[in-house]
Amino acid sequence: MKYRVTCEGSGWDIEVRGGGEDGPFELQVDGETIPVLLERGGGAIRRLVLGDSQREFGFQSSGEGNYHIGLDGNDYQVSVVDARMARFQQVSTQEDEDDSECRVEAPIPGLVVRVDVGLQQTVEAGQCLLVLDAMKLENEIVASAAGRVEEILVCEGDAVEKGQVLVRLSR
Repeated sequence: MKYRVTCEGSGWDIEVRGGGEDGPFELQVDGETIPVLLERGGGAIRRLVLGDSQREFGFQSSGEGNYHIGLDGNDYQVSVVDARMARFQQVSTQEDEDDSECRVEAPIPGLVVRVDVGLQQTVEAGQCLLVLDAMKLENEIVASAAGRVEEILVCEGDAVEKGQVLVRLSR
């Protein structure tokens, strides 16, 4: 299966191959194949073996494809969506010639379910700006780059068309 994984403003397309619930499997990341084995302890994963390296590992779901991951004593917030949903979440952006403004456009037609940002709020790349409902699926629309919210052009309950500008960000 293919997934889009984002963490701390970076993103990767990952394909998981083989393996069952407890069996070894492979990750295909940026053209590199990495063998993976998860060793469980007390019902939770305790050790992650990536190729030749072993790492202490644990995770907890925080809902809707978001995870709190502990890896070697460091904590990370990670978002994981399957490749199909990732395509829905991709946002078309158009930049002004001076590269100071970014327009966030609807990647699909839908209904605005929730707006998660406010005017003048600073956002990070990958941060959810709003949620669109399309064909009974909620799709997070995320910032493609860090910036500040200059204009919000939609409200909760608005119907939007593909390509419609939803939010304007300044960099």
